[in-house]
Amino acid sequence: MKRLISFATALFICLSLAACAKDTADEVNNENEVSENEIVNENEENKESDVEEGEKAPVEDEKDDEKQPEDGDTPVSSETPDEDITRDEEVEAEPEEPAEPEKPAEPEKPAEPEKPAEPEKPAEPEKPAEPEKPAEPEKPAEPEKPAEPETPAEPEKPAEPEKPAEPEKPAEPETPAEPETPAEPETPTEPETPAEPETPTEPETPEENPTMATMRTEFNEYNNYRKPLTHTYKKLTEDKELTVVYFGGSVTAGYGSSDPAKYSWRALIGKWLDEQFPEADIEHINRAVGESGTYLGTHRVQMDVIGPEPDLIFLEYSINDKYYGSTYEKAASQYETIVREVKKALPKTDIVTILVTDSGCFLTNKMGKLHTQAQAHEDIAQQYNIPTLHVGRLLSKVANYSNEEWKPKYAIDIVHLTDEGNKVYYDCIEEFMYNSLFCTDYSNLSDEPEALIPVVSETLFDGNRQHIQPKKDVLTASEEMGGCGISSNLNAYSGSSYSRGTFTLDSTDDLLVFKFNGTEIALWCNYYKEDRFLISIDDGEYFKKPGSSHAPAILAEDLEPGEHVIRIKIVDADKPLKIGSIFTRDESLATKKGEN
Repeated sequence: MKRLISFATALFICLSLAACAKDTADEVNNENEVSENEIVNENEENKESDVEEGEKAPVEDEKDDEKQPEDGDTPVSSETPDEDITRDEEVEAEPEEPAEPEKPAEPEKPAEPEKPAEPEKPAEPEKPAEPEKPAEPEKPAEPEKPAEPETPAEPEKPAEPEKPAEPEKPAEPETPAEPETPAEPETPTEPETPAEPETPTEPETPEENPTMATMRTEFNEYNNYRKPLTHTYKKLTEDKELTVVYFGGSVTAGYGSSDPAKYSWRALIGKWLDEQFPEADIEHINRAVGESGTYLGTHRVQMDVIGPEPDLIFLEYSINDKYYGSTYEKAASQYETIVREVKKALPKTDIVTILVTDSGCFLTNKMGKLHTQAQAHEDIAQQYNIPTLHVGRLLSKVANYSNEEWKPKYAIDIVHLTDEGNKVYYDCIEEFMYNSLFCTDYSNLSDEPEALIPVVSETLFDGNRQHIQPKKDVLTASEEMGGCGISSNLNAYSGSSYSRGTFTLDSTDDLLVFKFNGTEIALWCNYYKEDRFLISIDDGEYFKKPGSSHAPAILAEDLEPGEHVIRIKIVDADKPLKIGSIFTRDESLATKKGEN
């Protein structure tokens, strides 16, 4: 009986304890469910706040992501350490309840909060960004609020806004961010610096890319570029050879320079070409003759210029046309004649016209104008698209339009230049040549010649022109018509200047007789204005005719077309007459305006 009572008592106690344990377990489970729900809610709130903060501060999200492992529970446990500890202890206690093993499975339900980890998908804020909420683009306009994150003792990180500028590369979707970031204009200024590659002036290697050179503009006021030097460039860079003729008067010859072969503008330009194109075989031909203008130039052009077949011609005659007394019309006609004959015979040859001056043109040059004969050349050159260089106007300005500064610094007289004066002319011409050869893109320019335009002047200075040099047959013909006493030196033309063969009359009894067809005749000789010829035309009476200050001296003009005979004597034996050439032409056969 006692055993029965003891057993009943023990059973009662066990049942009581089991009931108490069950109640306790139920309370614990309820508390766990409550705490777990709170944890889940906190996780969701934290993630939502993270998302919102991620939209406002993407950089801080990246830092938070680095701190948060993929498990969404750990960040919560770090925020509620006490609850996590009690949870662990309670979970360990639960397996001691063998009677109810299924209930501990209920705490596994809190494992379901891992599903809320799925809200990490919304952590892909880029998708909500895709809807491009219209109101939110204004929020990015509140980037100044990120100034608040600067307060979080991380001033250095905001100080690194330039680094986030690096993500601008991935942020190639410039559409969203860059329109708002233009507040950083300094970055676009950086691309302006690449303009500096224009400065790499490496023109000394023109074959590589002459267009890389920077164009010079110091003498732009004086240089008219017009037709590019296409043929010259091709000859220098492709054919590696060039022939240059310098055709003009004493200024081109270099009279006045200490050494014309070194310090004339002609010699300086020749040296420059040689230095700039060392691989090219360049021939420089000096065809400059003092005291000669375009009148003599027209008679010389065929033999002295076209004969050597140059690729480039420097043409300088304007100042001697002034001294020769040529009218605007004659200066224009004679200059145009030279240009057209070159273009017909050598259509690809480049021509550059040099317009010089003297101290008598200061007032004209100061007004930015040219003397009459130079203006005539300028007007024709413009019609034919020929470059002109106003070196004379430049020198007048450099000398301050003052005779005191002009001489002796820049010139030895009114026109002939010292080395320093030649250097001024050279500087202007060199800039033109540099810009023409190193700063011009010839890749799309043809070397084909331009079509020859119709004649601009009323008439050209052609018409069966004849250039007769002292030769034995001329002397023989003179003697057959009654000429006598003429001595001769029959040296031929050679080299860079004339070694003139001559007919010499050194007695008043000497007589030269010459027959020709045409309307005018002139002599290239040593007689000037103060000297006198005695002339008879077609058996007419003798009359005195002065020489000319500049060659040639016109003995007769405006004659009837046809055959004529002229007889020449001298007035004073004290000054022998030396004749270098005889020129004739027929005006009636000259090319007229509008013709080709």
